[in-house]
Amino acid sequence: MINKHYQIDIDDMLFNIAVYRWEVDDFVFIDFNKSAEKTENVSRAHLIGKKLLSIFPAVKEFGLYDVLLRVYKSGKSEELDSSLYEDKHIYGWRKNSISKLSNGDVMAIYEDLSKIKELELSNIRFQEQLETAQKLAHLGSWEWDIPNNIFIWSDEVFRIFGEVPQNFQVNMQLLLQYIPKNERKLVNKTITEAIKNKSTYEIVHQIIRKDKSIAYVKEIGNAYYNNQDEAIRMIGTIHDITELKLHDIAEQEQINKLKHFQEALLAWSKVDYQDLSLTIKSACEISARTMYVGRVSIWLYNEDKSSLNCLNLFELDTNSHSNSLILKDSEYPHYFESLKQGNPLIINKAQSDIRTSDFTKDYLKPLSITSMLDVPIMSNGKAIGIVCNEHLKTDRNWDHHEVEFSNAMARSISLALEIEKRQESEEKFRLIAENSLMGIFIYQQRYVYFNDAYTQMTGYTLNDLKDKEVWDIVKEPMKEKVRIAAQGRLQGKKFSQHYDDVNILTKSGEYKTFRVMTQTIHLSGGYAGLGTMIDITDIKKTKKKLNILAQAVEQTDDLIRIVELDGNISYVNDSFIAHTGYINHELIGKNSKILKSGKHTQSFYEELWQTLLSGNVFKCRFINRKKDKTLYYEEATITPILDEKQVIQNFVVTGKDITEKIALETELKIRASTDELTGLYNRHKGNDILNIEIERSNRYGGVFSILFFDIDHFKRVNDTYGHDVGDRVLEAISQLVKLHTRKSDAIIRWGGEEFIILLLNLNQAQVISFAEKLRKTIEIHSFNTVEDITISIGISSFKQGDTKETLIKRADTALYKAKDTGRNRVITSE
Repeated sequence: MINKHYQIDIDDMLFNIAVYRWEVDDFVFIDFNKSAEKTENVSRAHLIGKKLLSIFPAVKEFGLYDVLLRVYKSGKSEELDSSLYEDKHIYGWRKNSISKLSNGDVMAIYEDLSKIKELELSNIRFQEQLETAQKLAHLGSWEWDIPNNIFIWSDEVFRIFGEVPQNFQVNMQLLLQYIPKNERKLVNKTITEAIKNKSTYEIVHQIIRKDKSIAYVKEIGNAYYNNQDEAIRMIGTIHDITELKLHDIAEQEQINKLKHFQEALLAWSKVDYQDLSLTIKSACEISARTMYVGRVSIWLYNEDKSSLNCLNLFELDTNSHSNSLILKDSEYPHYFESLKQGNPLIINKAQSDIRTSDFTKDYLKPLSITSMLDVPIMSNGKAIGIVCNEHLKTDRNWDHHEVEFSNAMARSISLALEIEKRQESEEKFRLIAENSLMGIFIYQQRYVYFNDAYTQMTGYTLNDLKDKEVWDIVKEPMKEKVRIAAQGRLQGKKFSQHYDDVNILTKSGEYKTFRVMTQTIHLSGGYAGLGTMIDITDIKKTKKKLNILAQAVEQTDDLIRIVELDGNISYVNDSFIAHTGYINHELIGKNSKILKSGKHTQSFYEELWQTLLSGNVFKCRFINRKKDKTLYYEEATITPILDEKQVIQNFVVTGKDITEKIALETELKIRASTDELTGLYNRHKGNDILNIEIERSNRYGGVFSILFFDIDHFKRVNDTYGHDVGDRVLEAISQLVKLHTRKSDAIIRWGGEEFIILLLNLNQAQVISFAEKLRKTIEIHSFNTVEDITISIGISSFKQGDTKETLIKRADTALYKAKDTGRNRVITSE
């Protein structure tokens, strides 16, 4: 029974209060204020007189039960600080203060700390995710207290520098010690000018890690100023781009770039041209003025001939030069197909010719280009670019003299581009070599030259090796091969161009791996060997790591795929293939729509692409379709992959099949709202249904009633026949009620043998008629073992302003009146 004294006092209090009384073997609820009712989502009427452990079974594990017992026995107040309570209905953090009252009851005043704890846990997870993201991206953040000259580095900055995180304090002088001497002045100057100009600085430079290895970093910083316009702090980031550079260099690209660089190096050492850019500009101008052509441009193919890049465009009318234009095969297929023949394109009527039809509308007509003469720039029998002559306003018939002149200009461009084959200028060679990041050396009987990069890589000076043969510092088994090749070059022998990976003993006594290319050259009236080399020690290590990573991707259970910007799939791992039932060639090159289930809205995909094309990660739950048409749920993360210019290249999708998890969640959701024995709505769900219907009816003026009924003398059934038989009776009555109600009605097992039926849109007479039919149906029903089962029913119809409590209270009163007047009857509260 409710203690009215407590109720008057504690209901006015904003914090949660519960009052307990010790009876025999457990605490019993004596009072429970409104604030606590709201917090625990339970009514006071449901609790009063009930045992604590029957309502909140986890209070012992929570620790509250033991504290209540101690306070009850000792009379001394205690606190139970910030503990987690969890049972199948309630989950939350509570802080309790427990005191014994003068009448012997025990009162608990407590706070719900769930939201605070969730926020704390969310902050912890966010910080962990931020640190993980920095570590994965090799991106660290820093702050510089300028007046005190103190740097605050994130853990990842320490790792980038090869140091143990937070192991020491950093200042500007210490920071500069990590930067190679030849770059310190530039870095310091860049930072100083940024502070002076109040601008953001961005610089790429090298650092020397603790283990003496070299790393490349991209550093960005911005200064902040006080009211006196003095710089007081600088905040920025530092990004380790070493792996990005190495990862971008595939094995074949290494060979090609090395060959191209060597060819360009040798060319520029032998020709008379002083400035290639000026040579190309002059060629365009000469062609335009000699042939009276409105526009002349020079273009070079990219490596796979999928695009043409403009080196220079000269316009005669404005006497102006421009560049940086790009033509792509995918946009102009007819034009590129015509160029593949390697012959001049003589196009007299450009605006109607099929070969130029791809860009007639958007390019030729707006610029009044009427005729074109494009001749190939050839090198070693292959087209490497074109000289493009564009005549304006009137059609032009190109004659063979003009074609030959343009061919001559193309040959001069080819000559300029192949300058290494005809130039022996040692001074120009040194200028290029000393600014090269590659090691370059020349040998005859001994080393006669090597550049600073060679010295940095090996530690040797020319004087250190003056008495050494070139193969003396090479490790077996390559030493003999190097000796034979070196001696052959000194005799003028020619070898096919290829590279060798050579282990060389450095001055420090450490062996490093270098990728070396050599060729025979003429020097001082004789033969010599010219070599170029790059340090691939770290590349070898990185390649090994990449192989390990590739194996990990293939062996993981996660579903991994790479999707291009057009939505086409370019890679899937074995797990994805095994899971979806497709084979590799059925997916590669196909659009991701092949997995589409039709279960997602258009707005879902719009949000997905908007997020990804903004460069952000998108996380979602996909409902996808396997090859056999079955659906599966996938917890997926889609990450845009950016290049060094922060341009999206493609997307990596990693996911897990959570179909079983979704099924379990659905089952748990059903169980949470359903009574296990009868399959009817349980009391928790029933409360939600009643609250929703009351709110709707209060707002829109709806009509509904509730029937509150229980089984007469049900305790006698359990005592006489046992609880198993009692359960069968409850199941049978539930089925009878289901058969006699509509789909729009809601049936709730309120507790024990008590049930509530919610009837929509029936007047009072119809409700009473329904109740009587239900009562008679159960009265005459045969329950096998048990005889004479009847029910008593109380009816309450909704009134404007009703709450769930008032509505149920009226029905409950009518129900007890039905019992008091003989049972097996229907009583209405109206």
